[in-house]
Amino acid sequence: PGGRPSKRKRSDFGERVVALRQRAGLSQTQVAEKLGVSQQAYAGWERSTGALRPEDLAKLAAVFGVPIDELLGTRPLVKRGTG
Repeated sequence: PGGRPSKRKRSDFGERVVALRQRAGLSQTQVAEKLGVSQQAYAGWERSTGALRPEDLAKLAAVFGVPIDELLGTRPLVKRGTG
């Protein structure tokens, strides 16, 4: 992890997104490129859900290969093995 640490605690949504990104082995920049947004915009999504539109949620879920309800926390994160 690099960059400047946030002064605020991440939202529950942000914690889930960070966990999914790390599980996928991607950097914020790589995810942002896949979504067609700036790294700064994506970093904001990891901190807060305020700026997300429904189509952004769908794209984010597709990048991580999870259903939207997993992003939203209505379904627990699935632990996946390394095999």
